Amino acid sequence: MSTLDDFENAQSRLSQEITSLKKQSVLALALAVVFIISTIVLMIQVKDANKQLKVSEDRLKVMNDSIQDLNKQLNTWRVSLITKEPEEPAVKANPSRPHISAGQLLPDPSAIAEPPKPFLGLIVYIHDRKGSQVSDTLKAALLEKGAIVPSIQHIGNTMKFGNAVKYFHKNENQTAETLKGQLDLILGTKAIQARVPVRYLANDKVPIGQFEVWIDK
Repeated sequence: MSTLDDFENAQSRLSQEITSLKKQSVLALALAVVFIISTIVLMIQVKDANKQLKVSEDRLKVMNDSIQDLNKQLNTWRVSLITKEPEEPAVKANPSRPHISAGQLLPDPSAIAEPPKPFLGLIVYIHDRKGSQVSDTLKAALLEKGAIVPSIQHIGNTMKFGNAVKYFHKNENQTAETLKGQLDLILGTKAIQARVPVRYLANDKVPIGQFEVWIDK
């Protein structure tokens, strides 16, 4: 009798363990299915994201090519301004009635030439120490005279440099000297004693008409 009871108890425990294993197997299978489905969904999302990224890269490439082409055209136009021989301002004869004020002839406004722009088309990068007394005034003066002046680059105190006007093409020495004269004029108006050398750094990769002004004041 005891042997039969032990057999039945063992059979019952075995049945319970088998049932438990079945439940665990079903749960593991369900988790595996969920994992597979999640992986498939993620792969589809990654594939779509890659397609969108590829489309964005293609659009960006087209935009970049357009910008590069525009830059080339602008640079060609800018260089043509720099290398163009200066023309004498033409004064047109005005057959109309002269301007008279208080019995005196006044010059015809249409015959008054525009102020000269000696730096027309030049690109001038200004580097300075933060809080410079000179940079903003120089930038305004250069802009007024036709130069293209990007944002002023402020250099930290850890980097050592001195005042200088730098040019990169041998035939632009005179233009660099003219830039130096403009800087000297501003330094003089602010009563700042400073020596500004003009330095030639040969570099064919730098566009024609590009200069650098370094101000340690």
